Amino acid sequence: MLELELEVVRDGFTLDVQLSLAPGPTALVGPNGAGKSTLLRSVLGAVPVRRGRIVLDGRALLDTARGLSVPTEDRRVAWVPQEYALFPHLTVLENVTFGIPGQVGRARAGAVMDQLGLAALGSRRPGALSGGERQKVALARALAAEPRALLLDEPLAALDADTREATRALLAESLHRLAIPSLVVTHEMRDVLALGGPVVLIEAGRIRSAGALDVFRASPPSEFARSLVTRVVGGV
Repeated sequence: MLELELEVVRDGFTLDVQLSLAPGPTALVGPNGAGKSTLLRSVLGAVPVRRGRIVLDGRALLDTARGLSVPTEDRRVAWVPQEYALFPHLTVLENVTFGIPGQVGRARAGAVMDQLGLAALGSRRPGALSGGERQKVALARALAAEPRALLLDEPLAALDADTREATRALLAESLHRLAIPSLVVTHEMRDVLALGGPVVLIEAGRIRSAGALDVFRASPPSEFARSLVTRVVGGV
């Protein structure tokens, strides 16, 4: 379980959220500028939190009242950015094992790459991969670190339509199998449907709705949510 109670103030924008995430994928949706990326980066430890708490599996990662803030590298929270952030001069295997030295790293990488269909690509560099393959490498690198929570910032946004369709199914399967709290930012209702977990709607730095997908679809809580559902009516 990942429990969040955060107040972040940046450049005149205030993020004020309370949220509990169970194991499995949760879709985070909202209009541009709503605070989605700020929320992810706050959990990661990359954005200062003015007031609040982050508790992961009963362990406090942040508690401003106690002056506690666990460094990013010790939080066991993995992040998959929108543009993958792979090292172009390293091979796929070297990217996946980055920061995990020795035989332990190679063993973890091998297992994860097998699961994601990357075993034959270990010696290639990112420039020789398709967009879908690069996305899988970014996910494999995150999973090889054995995180206790996973943050994904529009992980499918850079893919073309055909690649996105195939990759979203693999992503959903991987996140359900992993069974840790996973927060996935997306603007696509098809991604939300494929993930099959709860949906959190954030607008203007506040959580407007959080709960089951069926409820979100049946009664969209805002005009943005309604437009998100309407875009795929008849197409899903």
